[in-house]
Amino acid sequence: MTSLWLAAMLIVVMGRNFTGLEELPNKCLHGKFQKKTSGPEELYLQCSPWQNRSCCTYKTTEQIHNGDIYNFNFNHCPDLMSAQCKSRFVQDLCFYECSPNIAPWIVKDTRTWRKERFYNVPLCASDCEAWFNDCAADFTCTDNWSKNFDWSNGSECTDGECFRNSCPKESKCMTFLEIYGNASNFCETVTSFNFLLT
Repeated sequence: MTSLWLAAMLIVVMGRNFTGLEELPNKCLHGKFQKKTSGPEELYLQCSPWQNRSCCTYKTTEQIHNGDIYNFNFNHCPDLMSAQCKSRFVQDLCFYECSPNIAPWIVKDTRTWRKERFYNVPLCASDCEAWFNDCAADFTCTDNWSKNFDWSNGSECTDGECFRNSCPKESKCMTFLEIYGNASNFCETVTSFNFLLT
């Protein structure tokens, strides 16, 4: 499977005159699961493309694949998420937690688990279409997964507080196609403008 996140970074690299890997942007996000500096790290499955210059650890990548990171429930609707759709979101999380190449798109964030996030990282339209097509028949109940979920149901506990995402009251589970309508709306909205189509 072509990694849309690696393709996005290829666009960025091709647009600049880098002569070697050491000249690529090299900064880790300031967040709960990122290391302070990137470096070699054995990583789990889909996160392995970042193992030579990783901002995350093996444990983090294992949590990503097991659905334990951020206590995020991909199966927030009664119908279970398909394997191909979940694989795309796992790849997105690998990129988010592990990539050291997002320095130009880092912005401040005020959430308790992170101080920074990335915003409007270039994403190829063809990769966005492939991601959307893999998820179009799957179900969700909100368009913006970063802001709209209810986190008060108390099914998971960390540091004395219990939270796990669930559908907001009065929301209805519908297909991704029904919620987003098209690929560009999906890619730019689902994670609150992490990506900008190119």
